[in-house]
Amino acid sequence: LGKVLDWVCELQTSSDYVETFYDKATVIQTFKDHGIVPNMNRFNTESAENVAYWLCGQALTSIISVGSPHQVVHRFVSDWKSKFN
Repeated sequence: LGKVLDWVCELQTSSDYVETFYDKATVIQTFKDHGIVPNMNRFNTESAENVAYWLCGQALTSIISVGSPHQVVHRFVSDWKSKFN
């Protein structure tokens, strides 16, 4: 899960550049194929998996609405690592 969250952070950083293009539909579908969908709820905030899925779901929501994960994902991932690693 940590590596997936690191990838989401790297995607966010890269997507801040104007000339960054990626297949958003493939990213969204790949996450969906693994049970992660936009706007997922985090039912158990004490579960590393549930919180990680929620973070990825929020990133997908931002990809759909503005084309990239929100910059706050870096802080949330850092908090996740502090709590669960």
